[in-house]
Amino acid sequence: EFQDKWQRAKLAFATVSSDYKRAEEILQNVFKMLDSDYGFEIVQFNFEYL
Repeated sequence: EFQDKWQRAKLAFATVSSDYKRAEEILQNVFKMLDSDYGFEIVQFNFEYL
């Protein structure tokens, strides 16, 4: 999808937990960290829980 553009990247993060709230908290923290600390422009994000 972004292989022809050096300015873009597609990142994926995963966590495993028996507690839905804890998994959600971890993924939200990753999102907040990338959004604020590293200056990324997040164009799209998806959370998926199985």
